[in-house]
Amino acid sequence: MGRHAKGRHFVGEISDAARKLAGKVEVDFADWHELRKDQVRCRVIVGDALLEKALDHLIRCKLPPRDEVLGQLLAAINLNDKTRLAYVLGLITKGTMQDVKRLHNIRNIFAHECKPDSYDPDLVKQVLALSTVKGRKNQVTRLNLMDFYFEAGRKCRDSILRAIDESKAMTQTNDKKNQTAGSRPE
Repeated sequence: MGRHAKGRHFVGEISDAARKLAGKVEVDFADWHELRKDQVRCRVIVGDALLEKALDHLIRCKLPPRDEVLGQLLAAINLNDKTRLAYVLGLITKGTMQDVKRLHNIRNIFAHECKPDSYDPDLVKQVLALSTVKGRKNQVTRLNLMDFYFEAGRKCRDSILRAIDESKAMTQTNDKKNQTAGSRPE
């Protein structure tokens, strides 16, 4: 067999093997391509990771550094625990804490379901519980369900970023007071 004939034979073997698997594999290969194009899934998962990083930053701004202990602690706890910690420290409101937890639950649906959609009862339940839906449940449809999700995400992001700015401003004010107090003659 010539060089090209061997190559065609090899490709034929791969095609035959793929055909045999077609009825036995839960997700066909075309679906993997669709998953890559799923912009909503990517936005949900990446948005959740960014919220977690913002919470890490907020908590680090509030707590004094203790070597690497704080970094190790933050690396060891999940997003829901970080959210509760930020709430207990008075860094975020109870409403923000609840929304971040729901946003994370929605992230888990998108991360662990093969094809999450607006017909998923768990997804609908989590979105309907978001603060952005309050008083507007009758306006929520399967077509705009994720709009309420993204609105809640922006609201939480803005709340966390405001808290970071306030914490930094307070730290700078305290630093200036300490510098002024340290430079006074006795």
